[in-house]
Amino acid sequence: MDAREKLLETHKDIFEKVRIIGFTDWIPNDTVTFRKNLPHELEQKVVDALHDFAQGSEGQQTLKSLYDVDGLDYATDADYDVVRAALKAMDMDPESMLD
Repeated sequence: MDAREKLLETHKDIFEKVRIIGFTDWIPNDTVTFRKNLPHELEQKVVDALHDFAQGSEGQQTLKSLYDVDGLDYATDADYDVVRAALKAMDMDPESMLD
């Protein structure tokens, strides 16, 4: 879904005022993030439970209705290389964005 569609009801002219100028490769979003010192075993149990939930029809319906999420999948750090490349192309330093 084009993000502008979500704003169409309140911003009727959004398609005229906001235009897509380019695309990156797909970027994983809606991450499941844990605090730094959470035991890895517990992290894995939560991730696996969420992934399993997202595979069933009830889980798919719940994720769609609550978060407009089409599904969950496992990701690795390398899946975010496209973000790093896009930031580099825009001469932006991700470290400076965290301050």
